[in-house]
Amino acid sequence: MFTVQASISDLVTIRTDIESVRIFLRDFDNFRELMPGIEEIHLDRSGYSHWKIRTEIPVVGHLTERFALQFNEDDGYMEWSPVPGTIGNFLRFSATLEERDADTGVRFALAVEMRRDAGKNLHVLAPIAGEHRISREMERRVGEMIRTFITRIKQRLER
Repeated sequence: MFTVQASISDLVTIRTDIESVRIFLRDFDNFRELMPGIEEIHLDRSGYSHWKIRTEIPVVGHLTERFALQFNEDDGYMEWSPVPGTIGNFLRFSATLEERDADTGVRFALAVEMRRDAGKNLHVLAPIAGEHRISREMERRVGEMIRTFITRIKQRLER
């Protein structure tokens, strides 16, 4: 099994109320517009969202993958997680919201895992680059995605 994985989490304070952050994160247009690498997000008739993400990986070149996600929300927690029966591409994005006086603390977490029977099933050059190298680079790229997204959210929402 050829497995590539990456995860990152970051805690940020946004100078706005918790409801503004919640509304903002429910809008897929904000992800498409503000998070690098998100090429497309659409909802199907079942209410699942389908995210198309593209990233550049040294040696391999670009990878474009699709992830089918379901949305769950409970109190101060929002999560987009793999739909039941998902195989191959797993993505989990969550935001934990905490009211802090007039501000909102948000812990963002993004985890990606791609599983293939063989590296060539991910990309023809993946076996040459190897799981570890691709995972390390994906971790760096995922970190950039989240940090850029956070910066742009703050610019958009802060008073």
